[in-house]
Amino acid sequence: MFRLITSVFLLYLCLSCSLPPEAPYLIYDCEEGICAELMWSDSTYVTDYDSDNVIFRLGREFVYDYYYITPEGDTTLIGLEGHAIDGPGIINSATITEVSFHADSSMGAQMREMIPGYSQTGLKYDYYDRDKKSLYPKEGSGVIENERNVWVHPFRRDLYFAMLNANPYPFVRLPIQKGDRYNWELTIGGSKYLHPIWTDLTESTLRQHTYEVIGQRKYETPFAGRLEVWEIKATTTGEAGPSALTFFFHEDYGFVYLNYDNLPGSKFVFTLREIRER
Repeated sequence: MFRLITSVFLLYLCLSCSLPPEAPYLIYDCEEGICAELMWSDSTYVTDYDSDNVIFRLGREFVYDYYYITPEGDTTLIGLEGHAIDGPGIINSATITEVSFHADSSMGAQMREMIPGYSQTGLKYDYYDRDKKSLYPKEGSGVIENERNVWVHPFRRDLYFAMLNANPYPFVRLPIQKGDRYNWELTIGGSKYLHPIWTDLTESTLRQHTYEVIGQRKYETPFAGRLEVWEIKATTTGEAGPSALTFFFHEDYGFVYLNYDNLPGSKFVFTLREIRER
């Protein structure tokens, strides 16, 4: 019997020796205030950035209703490509009636070709007309989701959606606790993000963002009923002027409500209406 047990044990050891080594622990880069995963040291697969996503899983589309409030207080929608304001009474085939984004590995691969070391999950945006038809041109950017934080690049189509780049981005440090405060900053520039509609600046400028977790509250969603969400308020300072964002975050559904105070005194409000599996 002892010989049999010994033989089985030795066989187990030999099989264990033949197994591949475990993947190394994740390494994070947190130098800029947001913790991004670095690529596995022994791998070149871009899916390493996507595989541990819980909310922004590949192909999961987040569809938002939205409206824009002008500095004069008029509530409107945005025209095709964002270059015009369309009032709700004149909705046509060129009016954007809902917006969405979804994680996409091909976009991540494309971004890594342009930006070496790009450590975000690829993100694709869609802008839909009243017939649910996606309007061209298509756009992309990135989202960061891991055990330390969740961060997403806001909608960015020229012209009006691009002003969101000067506001606080949707960003949550994990785990969340009431009273948490954290910071992040970003330098923005270029004619797309520094436009006369919302700023007189023409040179790149630093935007400094501060976040505070207010606490939990109940919120009625169009797709999942009444949920308990985290309310987070963020403010931005810089030479371009102040801006702000109040948002509700849910651990399964992400950013379910976003209320922006933009630079020129206008507002953008987004409500998560539906989650589609593409």
